[in-house]
Amino acid sequence: MIKKIIIIAVALFSIYNIALFGWLNNKGALYTDVDKAERFLYSGTHYKIITAGSSLIGSFTRLSTHRSDFYNLSLPPSGGCTGVRTVVLSGKIPDTLYLETNYISRGVKQELLDELFDPFSYQVKFYLPALEKSNKFIPLLINKLKPSVEISNSKRPAKKLFDKLMALNRIEYNTIPDSVEYNKILKMLAIDLRYLTSKGCKIVFFEVPIEREFVNSPKLVYQRKKLKSFFKEKEYRWIEPDTVNTYYTGDGKHLLSESFNRYNIYFKKKAFLLKSGNS
Repeated sequence: MIKKIIIIAVALFSIYNIALFGWLNNKGALYTDVDKAERFLYSGTHYKIITAGSSLIGSFTRLSTHRSDFYNLSLPPSGGCTGVRTVVLSGKIPDTLYLETNYISRGVKQELLDELFDPFSYQVKFYLPALEKSNKFIPLLINKLKPSVEISNSKRPAKKLFDKLMALNRIEYNTIPDSVEYNKILKMLAIDLRYLTSKGCKIVFFEVPIEREFVNSPKLVYQRKKLKSFFKEKEYRWIEPDTVNTYYTGDGKHLLSESFNRYNIYFKKKAFLLKSGNS
């Protein structure tokens, strides 16, 4: 009886893994950093373009669904440095990596990397996708069956809530990062970026626009100066902040849909000019 149960369990597990390579492979929305990173690692696709950053670039994911050569490695709690290290460790080197600078100060989240590149499970997941977190049977089934819902980010919340969020952001953006810790983060990032450029990858830094009040805040001014002084080499390019358009957010830093669409036009134009050598 026990032997029969084991045989059935192994058979079902095998069938589920085969299904994941096929019709179940087109998965729905991903919400955690582990899910997003695992989809990148195990997709079997070589991405020519990767954007790495925090939740501020989350909307790029909608654009990446229309391009098989583009992946948006938006890791909200972890940030761009962890995304860059994930790319380095994966060996999936893109032609161009666009790195959001707003939250480089978060550094590398080693706990996430330890989970992603666990020596006992990392290679196994290439052959047994059921072991990926986003492929757990019940959560995946729910994700498949539930109706697709477009999260609205078209307008600001009620004034009382928006004012409260802005007050919290004023504390953040008026605080300069600890210089010793920030220098450590940039030195580690420089090692990863030098490795990528040695493999032929072009690095482009960009800053996502936020509420106008914080554009020239002590935090952002400090970060811009430090980054420019750290990454002077010709291998590094910059999409300079848009100083013409006005952008609106839902909380002080996450762009509303209309503003994101406006920034996307600006971003693509600047990226094209960089690629063509006209900027």
